[in-house]
Amino acid sequence: MVNLGFFGSHLQWHFIVPSISYLLRDAGNYKTYGEVQLLNDLGLTLAAADAYLLQRLIDGEYFYASKWGIASLEEETAEAGCEMWHEYWRLALGSVMVMDAISLSDLG
Repeated sequence: MVNLGFFGSHLQWHFIVPSISYLLRDAGNYKTYGEVQLLNDLGLTLAAADAYLLQRLIDGEYFYASKWGIASLEEETAEAGCEMWHEYWRLALGSVMVMDAISLSDLG
């Protein structure tokens, strides 16, 4: 669904899109959270998009952020060359401008 919104004197297009919430746990179980919006270029319902993502996760809940083109939540002190798994938390609907999104079909 496309929403046409007016912000100040500018005209901007917004899309209702799925949004992935994910997290990274450190050795002490402290959590860092992230979120990324997806363009639903496959035309999936929210439930179908969730199932699509679950099929692409390691053990049904983990993924490598770099493989999906998503910002890693690892701190600068992370060991070079040893990427940690990020944990998939949920998929929800949100609103985003086109330039801020990643295509659902790009998630390997």
